[in-house]
Amino acid sequence: MTRRSQEADPQEDVTEEERSGGGKGWFWLALLVMLAIASIAAYRSAFFRATAIDITGLDRLTRERVIEAAGLAIGAPRWEHSARAVQTRLLSEPWIQSATAAWETGRIAINVEERKAAGLLKYSDRFYLVLDPTGIILGQTELDPKNALPVISGKEVTTALRGQKLPDPGLQDALFLLARMAEGYPSHISEVKVAADRSLVLFMVSGATVDWGPIPDGPARLENLNEKIELFFGTWNGLKKRSGGCKVDMRVAGSPIASGCGDD
Repeated sequence: MTRRSQEADPQEDVTEEERSGGGKGWFWLALLVMLAIASIAAYRSAFFRATAIDITGLDRLTRERVIEAAGLAIGAPRWEHSARAVQTRLLSEPWIQSATAAWETGRIAINVEERKAAGLLKYSDRFYLVLDPTGIILGQTELDPKNALPVISGKEVTTALRGQKLPDPGLQDALFLLARMAEGYPSHISEVKVAADRSLVLFMVSGATVDWGPIPDGPARLENLNEKIELFFGTWNGLKKRSGGCKVDMRVAGSPIASGCGDD
């Protein structure tokens, strides 16, 4: 027997298990390739992307502004914009008080409830802060004669951020009053002046002046204010004259006292 014949053939040392292992390696590689192709197809599929954005509840906000706040766009992948994530982004917009979002295949439905603007507060020589009834800064604007929001004077703000809440008690009183006036009635008020003792003076668009006085704190604050507002409307609606020189005193107990309003 020659030395060559005594040496083992390398191919004869490969077991059947090792031969089959090579085939499995190709199988797993092919499977990974197919999964990658399927992932790319799913990524590009309209089924997993936003094909439509439905928005309800808009008042002051535009559709474009809400879509921007939600971080959405047509074609946006659904897995990057869960309903909860969209809702969280929407609530970061100060104008939005509450929001819901729900996916249905490639369509996402959004409903928003906007905060209501109650008044304006002078911020600089040119701009005014738009405030909601609780003192949250919704934005800033220039004074426009077409803007029906009353201006709150007697208070100053040096720094302001959208979404920030201004806690000043006198300012809160003015907003509290404006927010609880009859629907549409604040448009008849051009200015609310806040004094150091938190007394309020209302300057009406017609030229009349209303000395409201301070609004008491306490558990009955809302009830007392509603009663006083009712008394005010009862007097105001019966006035013959509401122009300059007409003054209504709300600081007295019981019915308001009107002077210079055509009845004296």
